[in-house]
Parts: sequence; C-alpha cells; structure tokens
Amino acid sequence: MDYFAAISAFVRSVDLGSFSKAAAEAGVKVSTISRHISGLEQDLGAALLNRSTRRLHLTEAGQLFYNRATPIMAEVEDARSMMRSWNGRPQGLLRINIPTAFGRRHVMPHMKDFLAAHPDIRLEATLTDATVNLIESGADVGVRIGALVDSALIAKRMAPQRRLLVASPSYVEGRSPLKAADDLAHHECLVFALQPAKSWYYRPNHSPAAQPAEVAVDGRLRVNDSETLRDGAVGGLGIAYCPHG
Repeated sequence: MDYFAAISAFVRSVDLGSFSKAAAEAGVKVSTISRHISGLEQDLGAALLNRSTRRLHLTEAGQLFYNRATPIMAEVEDARSMMRSWNGRPQGLLRINIPTAFGRRHVMPHMKDFLAAHPDIRLEATLTDATVNLIESGADVGVRIGALVDSALIAKRMAPQRRLLVASPSYVEGRSPLKAADDLAHHECLVFALQPAKSWYYRPNHSPAAQPAEVAVDGRLRVNDSETLRDGAVGGLGIAYCPHG
C-alpha cells in the first residue's frame, strides 16, 4: 500500500465530503480512493468512515486519525510549495568538476558573468585532471574529454575536440621524420600519466567516419598535468598529444 497516497485520499475525502470529489481532484477512479481507504483501515485495524449515500461520516477513530493526519498533510504541501518556489530560480551551491587546462581556458573566464547573472548561486569549482567519481565527490556537474564509460549519469555532448601532435623545432631537428603513426615508436612521447594506457588514438586519413585506431607510445617523461605536457613539448623534451585550442 502507498501509505502517503492512502492518507492523502482519506484526508481529501473527508475535506470534500465524498470519494467522488476526492477522485476527481486527484484524477483517479473512485474505486482507487475506496481501495486506498480500505487498505488504511485494514492497516490501522479500525473503521475510519461510515459511508452513506449522501455523505461520509467520521467514526471516533477516524476523527482522531484525521486530527493527526491533517497537519501532517499540510506540512507536506507547504514543503512542496516551498520547493516549487525554490526551483523557480537558480539558487544554492553548484559543485562542478572540470579538467584543469580546459577549466582555466574555457570555463573560469566566464564565471564573472555567470555569477552576475545568477546572484543566488554559490559556485565550488574543482579543477583536476584526475577522473573523479562525481557521485562520491558530491559534484553536480562534470566536464569530461574523450569517450565516456558506461554510466547511469546523464551526459550531453558539448563540442567535438581535435588533438594535435606538437613538438618544438629543437626536438624535431636531426631526428627521424614522423610520417605515419607507427613512427612514434622511434620518438620521445610525453605521456599523460592519468590516462589508463600508453596509447594515443587517431582516425585514419582524418576521416570522421573512420573507426579510431590505436598506436602505442612511450617516453621517459610522464606528467599528470596537461599544461605541463605542453610546456615540456615547447621545451624540446619530446612530442605531446595536445588538444587544439
């Protein structure tokens, strides 16, 4: 038995004076209201109402239960009204989890305008390249780059991402040419330490319809920060696989 629905059916039937009016208000059949109240009486072990063809009459037990149930239902309705009003405008604490470089470049510059537009919101931003469990961390929103693992969370694609192989002239000079993906085996690759495998992925012939291909990479330097990888490439330490923009 849906206890809340049963109490609601009982209180509204008494308030309105009939099962049919309570059913019409709730948008259900009269038999549904009758079944709710019969179940409530069976659970309580007492008759709550004497039914007549013209009106409902509370028994003594019914009066006692109605007196206690009515303020409870009123409190519930007040809580519902409060939440409807609360949800009418954005407010409260918003926790977001975003990759470090992406957050600095593409999210944080907009925070001033966002907070100005929503004065009732408090923002807590966590910038990290580690893959954080959003539920365990208490985050409301997370930004992820790349393929998502299977999850019950709601995901929405924001934009495509293009990655480029980058290296400084000082590194490229005098080294074997890089003409195909397999040539990376002969180069120092700056590996992102937080990725699950030492592999980079690409689409052959730059075709969006092509299935991603995998190439194994390795190098003497692994870093857990994407901006540091970029700086390493600029400094001539090797080849980095960095997002465009």
